Amino acid sequence: MITCKVGNSIINCIDGIYDKEKLKRWSNQDRLICPDCGKLYEYCHGEIVSPYFRHKEKSLECDEIYREAETDEHIKGKIA
Repeated sequence: MITCKVGNSIINCIDGIYDKEKLKRWSNQDRLICPDCGKLYEYCHGEIVSPYFRHKEKSLECDEIYREAETDEHIKGKIA
């Protein structure tokens, strides 16, 4: 996912408003929340894969809307 909830706001990790250091810090402070199920998210980024959020608890899945992982190609399509 490229969006998450922080407090009462929905943010995303691709618009450049928040840098990766801030998003990682919020992730470590358990401030990132799944906008669908309300469980904790973590921020992920790398050199090859575009930044994204995922559930901290790896076995947790949201309802059908968010069941499948998004590919890098899918995320780039959302950005475009």
